[in-house]
This record gives sequence, C-alpha cells and structure tokens, in this order.
Amino acid sequence: TILPALIAGIAVPVLKNLLGTEAYGEFSIYFNAVLICTAITTGWITQSIYRFYNTVSDKKLFAKLSIDIAIRTQLFFYVPIIIVVWYLKEDLFLGILISIAVFMNSMQFAYLSIAQSSFLSRKTIFSETIRSVSYIVIATIFLLIIPQQYFYILFMAIIVSYGLSILYSRIQTR
Repeated sequence: TILPALIAGIAVPVLKNLLGTEAYGEFSIYFNAVLICTAITTGWITQSIYRFYNTVSDKKLFAKLSIDIAIRTQLFFYVPIIIVVWYLKEDLFLGILISIAVFMNSMQFAYLSIAQSSFLSRKTIFSETIRSVSYIVIATIFLLIIPQQYFYILFMAIIVSYGLSILYSRIQTR
C-alpha cells in the first residue's frame, strides 16, 4: 500500500499546482463527500464480506450476492445524490458524474473486500496502483488541455480509474 499512497501524495501538489488552491480545495470537499457517501452506503457490505466470507462454503455465490447487494444499494442512492449536487452546484451533469463516482468507488470497495478476504493482497495492491496511476495521468493530461472544466475532468478521471481498478479486481478474483 506504500506505492498508491506515494502516488496520492504526489497527486495533491500536482493537482493543486494545476488548479490553484481554491479550485483544488473545492474539488477536495466534493470528493470527500463522495468518500463519505461510499462509506455510508457500502461500509456495512464490506464489513459483512470481511466477517462472513471465510465462514461460507460457497464463496463464489457469497461474492456474487455481495456485489448484487452493493449494486442495488447504490441504485437506491443514485437519484438523491444527483438532486443534492444539482441543487448545490446548479449543475445536473456534475450531479450525474458525482453519483457515478460514488457508485464506482462503492463497487471497488466491494470487489477489493472480496479480494482481501480471499488473501489476494498483491492483487489488491496492484488494483490500487492501477487506480492511483490512471487517475493522476488522466487528470493531469486533460487538465493541461482544458483546465476550465476541472470538476468534470477530475470526476471523469475518478470514474475511469475506479473502473480500471474494478475491471482488474474482477478479472483477478474469478
């Protein structure tokens, strides 16, 4: 977990330099809200995976049901998140992006919980590395091209990076 932490540590000054303190600070508030929403909507699922995965006989079925529950839970919160962001920022598209970011973050939490419960720690670390590297690369490239759309760019980079992490985790835990 050191490499993803180092990459995240590099990302902050790079993004802060590209965006400025105020813009990066505003983004950080919204991204932390995404993380809080993820913890609220998915924390109980990941804790259940950690607690019960090793006690069930059909681990594949348990993993499938856990992912299904995570997806259904996220769909329940999808529209309220969009409405809140739309109200706060008066930007429907940003609300959609943030809601998708919560969904992708939650799915990654669920998949990584299964991988960790299966004692696939190297896969978990590599998945986090994929997420961290792809996020900073995508965000930096697009911010250099169109910096005025930073909220859209940063949340799209989050969605893509979590998507790549989930794809890798899903392939590696089958």
